[in-house]
Amino acid sequence: MLSRERRPVGTVTLGRGMSGATLELGTTVYEIRAGADRGSYELLAVDRVVMATAERVHRRHWSVRTAEGTHLFRRGTFGTLESLTDADGRGLGRVARSGRGVSGVVSDDLPGMDVVAHAFVLTLVLMRRRRRRRIVTRTAAVSAAAR
Repeated sequence: MLSRERRPVGTVTLGRGMSGATLELGTTVYEIRAGADRGSYELLAVDRVVMATAERVHRRHWSVRTAEGTHLFRRGTFGTLESLTDADGRGLGRVARSGRGVSGVVSDDLPGMDVVAHAFVLTLVLMRRRRRRRIVTRTAAVSAAAR
């Protein structure tokens, strides 16, 4: 993970599928754990205290709850952009997937979110992209085998 100035901020290690991830920011290591329904996630500190949670609200909407409050996100039409919105649906910040075939995300400042919550959001978007790519790959493999 790099800052806007291209300085290293942290490291993300994705688990298998959508099972979770490890997020290392400085000397602190956090765990991201997927809920049983795969529609919710928790960001856990070293002492297993829940720092933030994320859950899908509707098909294109999801929320992140932190100590600072609840942050609402809306997925764009083609799944390439996640927008942080206010209660009226106006955009406040965004997280975009970078390039085709590249497992990366770029984001604006996300107002009201600290660095840890911001990194949590970026990691969730990476995890979602990875899951989608695997589903498309498996579907293509099944289609090719059926021919």
